[in-house]
Amino acid sequence: MPLRSLGSSTVPQRSLLPYIVLGVIALAIVWGLVATGVWNDILKYRKDIVYLLKQHLVLVAVSGSAAIVTGVLMGVWLSRPWMARHAEATIQVVTHGGTMTRPSAAIARPDMIDAEMTCPPGSIDGKR
Repeated sequence: MPLRSLGSSTVPQRSLLPYIVLGVIALAIVWGLVATGVWNDILKYRKDIVYLLKQHLVLVAVSGSAAIVTGVLMGVWLSRPWMARHAEATIQVVTHGGTMTRPSAAIARPDMIDAEMTCPPGSIDGKR
């Protein structure tokens, strides 16, 4: 790896290849969106996309924060000597519970799927 001098120390120079590859991939994605006409749809429904993106980011921030707080508190609780007897079983239940709830979310709320399917394009909750 070539080195460049920075004062009295030498710092390895990074390759530009990963950035070039990422740029080519980004250009290919944009070209694909424009060529298929999806880019026009994105521009047409920009307000809806921005609104839903904001809702998504808030949901991710709230649920992520809740998961972190819960995980840290449970970790502290399970690390106590008097919880050593139950720690392994609790960790197994939490691990399996997290795995099982993701697919069942779509099954538990089929009404949400139907509502999304019946809304006219470009509308949020069927309102416009």
